[in-house]
Amino acid sequence: MTLQIAVRIPDDQLQELDNAVQAGEFESRAEGVRQALRRLLSDLREREIAREYRQAYARQPDDPAVGEAGVELLAEAVRREESQPS
Repeated sequence: MTLQIAVRIPDDQLQELDNAVQAGEFESRAEGVRQALRRLLSDLREREIAREYRQAYARQPDDPAVGEAGVELLAEAVRREESQPS
């Protein structure tokens, strides 16, 4: 289900949106606004995830040995990949 909402935006932003539509960046004004909203909501989700990670690490920090082992494993994987013929 979709709902229609009314949004007021400044004239200069509307002009930029119309220019993007004319340039073929968006099918319509509505599509441009939908894409902008999707990007905003995605950014908000990413910030929330980052906040949750910071809180979790503050409660229980990483063991440095685990991090070092991970770096060594990654380095070994890269060396193996680079040594394989293409």
